[in-house]
Amino acid sequence: LEEESQKAHREPPGSSETVILREKKPADTMETFKRRHSKLINSSRLLYQEYSDVVLNKAIQSQKRVDSFAEDIESSFPSSPRLRRKVLSPQDSYLQRLSVSSNASLWQDIPMIRGSRMLLNMSRDEQKLQEAKFELIMSEASYLRSLNVAVDHFQRSAELQAMLTNQERQWLFSRLNDVRDVSASFLFDLEEKFEEDMFTFHVCDVALKHAPEFRRVYLPYVTNQTYQEQTFQRLLNGNAGFQQVLERLESDPVCQRLSLKSFLILPFQRITRLKLLLQNILKRTRPESEEEVQATQAYDALEKV
Repeated sequence: LEEESQKAHREPPGSSETVILREKKPADTMETFKRRHSKLINSSRLLYQEYSDVVLNKAIQSQKRVDSFAEDIESSFPSSPRLRRKVLSPQDSYLQRLSVSSNASLWQDIPMIRGSRMLLNMSRDEQKLQEAKFELIMSEASYLRSLNVAVDHFQRSAELQAMLTNQERQWLFSRLNDVRDVSASFLFDLEEKFEEDMFTFHVCDVALKHAPEFRRVYLPYVTNQTYQEQTFQRLLNGNAGFQQVLERLESDPVCQRLSLKSFLILPFQRITRLKLLLQNILKRTRPESEEEVQATQAYDALEKV
C-alpha cells in the first residue's frame, strides 16, 4: 500500500486522482475540504466495468430468488439476523477474479498479512470474513477509479460541454459528481479503518454511517435514469457533432475501450452490489456478536435504499 501511495505521488499531474475526503463545517465559515490521494485506488488499473457482468447479473438474479424465499420464511417466523444468515447464498468474490487477471491482491496476499503469526492463529472462517470485508474496500476503490474517469474525462470535457445545453448536461450526467464525492468519502473512511488494524478491521459501521449519503445521491440519480437514456439516444442519433466528440473521448486510453454509457450506469450497478457485499459479510459474522449487529443494520439500511 505504501508503495502504491508513493507511486501515485510520482506520477505526472493529472495522472493520479485527487478527490474529496470529507468536508468540515465550522460555524459561520465557508466549507473547507481536506484532500488526499487514496492509497488503494491505483492498486489495480482495472476499471469497475471490467468485473464480470455475467457473474454480477447472475448474483443479482440469485439474490432476488433468495429475497423471495426469505420473505416467505419471515412471514411465518420472527425476523432475525441468524435466520437471514441461513438463507443467504454464497457470492463469487470479485477479488478472486481480479487476482487472476491483474495485480490486485486478496487480503491474505498483502505482504504484511501473508505468513504472519496472527494470520496463522485465525480460523478459516475468520479469514473468510476479513476477505469479504477487504473485497468491499477494493471494489469501492475500483468503482471510484471509474467514477473519476466518468467525471473528469467525460462530464468535464470542454469539447463535450460545448455540444450540450444546460438541460442536456443535467439529464445526461445528473448528480454524477455528487455520487463520486460520496464514494470518495466512503473509501477514505474504509481505508482509515483498514489502516487502524489490518487483521480485524471493520467496514459495516462505515457503511451504516454513509447510508444517508448514499440515499441522498443515489435516489435522484436513479430517478433521472429515463431522462438520461432518452437524452443519450437523442444526441447519439440526431447530433453528428456529439457522436464525433464521443468517439474521440471513448478512444482515449484512460477509458480502456469502454463507452460513456458503461460509465453512466455504474451507480445503478454499485448500489445493488453494495447490498450483496454486505450480505456476504453478514453471513460470515459470528452470531450474536456486535459485528453481526452492525452488519445487519448496514444491510437493512442499504436494502431500504
